[in-house]
Amino acid sequence: MEATDQGLFTGFAARDSEVLRENVCTVIAGRVYECILHPLGFYFIRLAERGDSTIRLHYWPADHREKGTAITPYHDHVWSLCSCVLAGAVENVLLQVDSDEHGDFHMADINQVGNVDQVILASSRVRMRIRSSQTYRAGEFYEIPPRVFHYTNVLPNDAVLTVVQARVVVQGGPRTLMPVGSEGHTPSRDPIADSEEVLIEIRHLLNISGSKNGTLS
Repeated sequence: MEATDQGLFTGFAARDSEVLRENVCTVIAGRVYECILHPLGFYFIRLAERGDSTIRLHYWPADHREKGTAITPYHDHVWSLCSCVLAGAVENVLLQVDSDEHGDFHMADINQVGNVDQVILASSRVRMRIRSSQTYRAGEFYEIPPRVFHYTNVLPNDAVLTVVQARVVVQGGPRTLMPVGSEGHTPSRDPIADSEEVLIEIRHLLNISGSKNGTLS
C-alpha cells in the first residue's frame, strides 16, 4: 500500500480532517480513477482498499446533478460507515423503521451482483419516521452503524464532496424501503464516460480556498 493510501486510513483513525484532505488531494492529483454513477445520484470513486475496509469519494456537483435510478433514498448498510465532509454540507437523517401491516412501505433486500442492484420486495409492510437529523460541514465527521436506515440531503446548488470509510461488519446485503404498490427493480452502478471531467471538477473543488459551505434547512 502506498504512503498516501495509508495516510487516508490514518486520517480516519485519528479523525483528522486535515490529514484526510491532504492525502485525498495527493491521490486525486496523481492518479486516474474510474467514476461511477451511484443509484442515489452521486458520483462514487474508490480510492483505496485494505482488508474489509474501503475508502471512496462521494461527489454531488452543484450544476449538473444526476437524479439517480433508486426509487427512494432510504437504505441501510452492512458496513460501519464514517464520513468526513471535505466541501459543502450534508444533512444526515436517521430513520426509525417498524413493522406495520398498514404501513406505507415494503422492506426490500438489495442483492448486489456485479454492478447491478437487484431490489427484491418482502411481503411485510413497515412504517418509518425520522429519528434524528443533523447537518455536517467541511472538516466534520459523522458515523452510521450497520443496519440503520437513513438518507442524505444536500442543497441543490451546493457542490458537496465527502470522503468515506466503509468497513464490512455484518453478513448479507443492504436493504431499502419501497412504497407500497411499487415493484422490484434493478438499478445499476455504471462507470461514466467522462470520468476525467468529474475528476477535474473535484480537483478544482479541493483547491478552492475559503469556499463557502451550504446551510441546510
